[in-house]
Amino acid sequence: MVTRLVDADETIRVKPDTSVEGRAYSDGLVEYNPNGLDGFPTLAPNGNIVDGHISGTAILGHELIHQDHLIREGTWNQQLGLHEFTDGGNRYRETWQVEELRTVGFDPYVQKGDVTENQLRKQLGERPRATYLPRILWDPIPQSVRSGECDNTLYVVF
Repeated sequence: MVTRLVDADETIRVKPDTSVEGRAYSDGLVEYNPNGLDGFPTLAPNGNIVDGHISGTAILGHELIHQDHLIREGTWNQQLGLHEFTDGGNRYRETWQVEELRTVGFDPYVQKGDVTENQLRKQLGERPRATYLPRILWDPIPQSVRSGECDNTLYVVF
């Protein structure tokens, strides 16, 4: 990925900024918090999801992955996608932009040749990111619904 970014005709500008989590812009600007952030849903060794730390390095990597997708494909996929997961024996789903789910590394959105945030986190010795959204935005999946099915229930988050 780094080679692709360096060899690209586009210029990527990196700006450390402690007032943001991380942002990637279509004009090539990347902002990231070099101090990292706490409160990100990570996968604990016991399989449960716990709030954890994301390093500034992982944030920068995440935003550079967005730039890699933009350079390779000319756009970001802003369509909504579903990511289903379990925590403490309960099933949940989150609905968010495919580009973000792909960047973190959630199937089925990862494409051949992609570098993902979770690959970077593994190299950095950090726990994998378990979800993109915070816990308050997870939708519970009733036990009667199998994976990938729609139960026609509208979940509203306030």
